[in-house]
Amino acid sequence: MVETAGVSRSAVSRAAIQASQAEIEALVSRRFEDLKLLAIYIGGLVFGDYSMVGAVGVDSEGYKQVLCIREGATENSTVLAKLLEDIVSRGVDPKREMLFVIDGPKALCAAINAVFGTEQAVQRCRAHKLHNVLDYLPKDDRAQVKVCCERSENWMPTKASHGS
Repeated sequence: MVETAGVSRSAVSRAAIQASQAEIEALVSRRFEDLKLLAIYIGGLVFGDYSMVGAVGVDSEGYKQVLCIREGATENSTVLAKLLEDIVSRGVDPKREMLFVIDGPKALCAAINAVFGTEQAVQRCRAHKLHNVLDYLPKDDRAQVKVCCERSENWMPTKASHGS
């Protein structure tokens, strides 16, 4: 169908890549000096053969702001430290008290400690924790345990601490 319109698939692909690159450049060069962050969520996702790490901040108005995206895994402390150093270099105040919500790996805590200091509050993401707990259960038991955990306010500690 594309050929009937006089546009080749490769031309469409090149145009999409160029447009995407410009958007990504704008995203990764944004400044954050005026942003009053209360929390930063850091997590990893796998897209096919690629692992990506992202940081999303929540500002004082409750809006989410994409802070950074990097190729790499949340188990790699070098990648994580570079990600955090990048957002600090673009204006996130490392002295401002914030809550860090992470998906669990100890490398994330180490990177947060190195870049933001050891006094920052760190909380394990409940969704990741629940997913990990359910993975250990027989498939027939997962739905019931999931409902019980989601309904319980106390199934996971609420006190923020490093690596919990």
